[in-house]
Amino acid sequence: MLYKFIFICYYELVGLEALLRWNHSTKGLLTPDKFLDNIYMHGFMKDIDKFVINRAKKDLQILRNNGYNHSISINVSVSNPVDCNLEDLEIEITEIEMVVDREIVSKYLKSIPNKILLDDFGTGFSSLQYLQDFKIDTLKIDRAFISSIPRNTVVLETIIMLARMLNIDLIAEGVETKEQLDWCKAHNVYVIQGFYYDKPESLNYVINKYLS
Repeated sequence: MLYKFIFICYYELVGLEALLRWNHSTKGLLTPDKFLDNIYMHGFMKDIDKFVINRAKKDLQILRNNGYNHSISINVSVSNPVDCNLEDLEIEITEIEMVVDREIVSKYLKSIPNKILLDDFGTGFSSLQYLQDFKIDTLKIDRAFISSIPRNTVVLETIIMLARMLNIDLIAEGVETKEQLDWCKAHNVYVIQGFYYDKPESLNYVINKYLS
């Protein structure tokens, strides 16, 4: 797995997101969109979820042994969850999962103590009611809205206002330029993801660059 960095705007590492990758023998490093559909069709998604959870827990322990004091967020199914101890991991869910399997997802999220992040917020079909019904701790603003800075920020500003009214934390995804970073700072969105500071890297890279 690789890890996508979560920074405070002032270049302080405050979290990591686990990214599943398949190092194929002939095709090289593949992203989930290249192989997850086949895994799902053959009924192996729970095996993948177990692998991600167990690997993330193992890596988190290694990171903490090296002075890391934050968490790792993972993307796993919450509509058909595995029976596995999530420990201190944070869980990322999608709007589509919330809509399609609302009752199942809501019941599961309320049964676990883990922090819940709603990924790619603003691109799906969830309503404001969902934000109240589900145990959402953090909204991750989709990169499409960040890329619109400074041309068209009306929707982005509305999302920020909504999150503050509901007392939900924010992470801006896809921050790649100083202009985008400065805009986020000016609007008090201090936690970001994106290539502006660093690209996704291995566990060893995280330790050697940020924890040594």
